Amino acid sequence: MHIDVGTLKLTKKHLDKVMKTLKSNRLSYGPMTDEFERRFAKKHGNTYGVFTNSGTSALRATIHALKILNNWKDGDEILLPATTFVASYNVILQNRMKPVLVDIAGDFNIDPELIEKKITKKTRAIMPVHLLGKPCKMGKILSIAKKYELKVIEDSCETMGVKGVGRGDVACFSFYVAHLLITGVGGMAITKDKKLAELIRSLIFHGRDIKYLQIDDDNKYDEEVIHARFRFNYPGYSSRGTEVEAALGLVELDVLDKNIKKRQKNARYLNSKLHMWSETYMKGHAFMMFPYLSSQRNKLMLRMEKNGITTRTIMPLINQPYIKIKGNYPVSQKVLKAGLLFGCHQNLTIKELDFIVKTITYET
Repeated sequence: MHIDVGTLKLTKKHLDKVMKTLKSNRLSYGPMTDEFERRFAKKHGNTYGVFTNSGTSALRATIHALKILNNWKDGDEILLPATTFVASYNVILQNRMKPVLVDIAGDFNIDPELIEKKITKKTRAIMPVHLLGKPCKMGKILSIAKKYELKVIEDSCETMGVKGVGRGDVACFSFYVAHLLITGVGGMAITKDKKLAELIRSLIFHGRDIKYLQIDDDNKYDEEVIHARFRFNYPGYSSRGTEVEAALGLVELDVLDKNIKKRQKNARYLNSKLHMWSETYMKGHAFMMFPYLSSQRNKLMLRMEKNGITTRTIMPLINQPYIKIKGNYPVSQKVLKAGLLFGCHQNLTIKELDFIVKTITYET
């Protein structure tokens, strides 16, 4: 028996959609991408979507765009949680800004009560990370951001399709194969701000003039468009998604709600046996993976792996060799020592869930 942390099950609908794309002889930005962007943004209460080649690329371009639009300087600061995937930290560095860590609360998300203590004259934004499928306490975060005139960049790469996501200035998502909605690779930035969306799109197209961002623009027969083809207003990069990935995303979007409900059902079943989490934590959670805390974490992970159950530690950031940590992060330190993750995805059977429980509760 092998139980992975994520799942991929391609259906006839996936294959048909991809074949429709291939038969159209269109792989660059086109109707599939346009529809995917619009529908995904609308699902999360936003107006504009920009499809990228990864969640990391969406975050990097978003910070870059905000830096340009708001005249942020090198060395300005962005607050983020001390427990998150390393990409959240990297994209800040890559934009020559300073990541400032804030400890997490018991839900593994940034602790709103600690945010104001980390705000300085150089703070420009808060990046709450909706970790593992659980939305942050956005009401408090948005209130703080308004008070100090800060932007809110939601790193929502692991959380989508649930209430509470998409309330900030911009939210970024990932469609990696282990995540909730799968395109293989791929990401999305969504926002209500048209100017911001256009600049993000420009940056992922090498910084090209927004008058020419897809081959359909060739049909406009406009002198300005012709000259815009090779006019680059910013130093951008190639971070676009493809029509094939967007086609997969459209099919996945149709089943997202159903898949999340099944994940939630599986998570509740596991929790009924393992007695790990309160109802407060379980509520409104998409469960990209199931988190577990154990004083014998390393020993337990080894036992699970030997029994075919793939595990992960809970997003170690503060122990990374290249990250120089200053200050104390007691909750993150506890999670770093005790936390592990395993799958609770929609394709797991009761037999497999029981096997997970049995492996965890087995006494040597």
